[in-house]
Amino acid sequence: IEMLLGLQAIDEVKKNKYCLTAAGLLLFGKELKILNQFPSYFIDFMVIPAKHGQDVQTRWVERYSSEQGIIQTYVQIYDRLRKRIPVPFALKADGYTRNDDPPFVQAAREALVNLLMHIDYFDAKGAVVKCYDDQILFRNAGCLRFPIERIEQHLTEPRNPVIAKVF
Repeated sequence: IEMLLGLQAIDEVKKNKYCLTAAGLLLFGKELKILNQFPSYFIDFMVIPAKHGQDVQTRWVERYSSEQGIIQTYVQIYDRLRKRIPVPFALKADGYTRNDDPPFVQAAREALVNLLMHIDYFDAKGAVVKCYDDQILFRNAGCLRFPIERIEQHLTEPRNPVIAKVF
């Protein structure tokens, strides 16, 4: 309870009575409860058997559409994403431990976390991760909250600060 209060995932409404905040519901809630409050909520993951921009005969060969809590969605999508990224054999500096977390895996993980914490959860478009043969595209629901110049200067703030704090 103390941890969830500290994360602002729950609020104390009466002495020892708690309720989920909107962020807590999105992070840890069940599908039907989430959809009751956020009817447009969904996040898609698709594997498309083509290079980006090619004419595609098959729309996708693997699709995972989540209406689960963000934490569960992150785990499910990251696992699928991780399997799509080739990791060449390399050892860490110690000379005997395999490096399974090279920079391109870290970048994909960071992109997924950014996608989840910056979604406009009221936007009907949802969010999509598309894995093509030659690249991975992350499309987020919602528009930029700031002029592009501000973002280029690294002057941003999360759309969902409680979700960002959890990640």
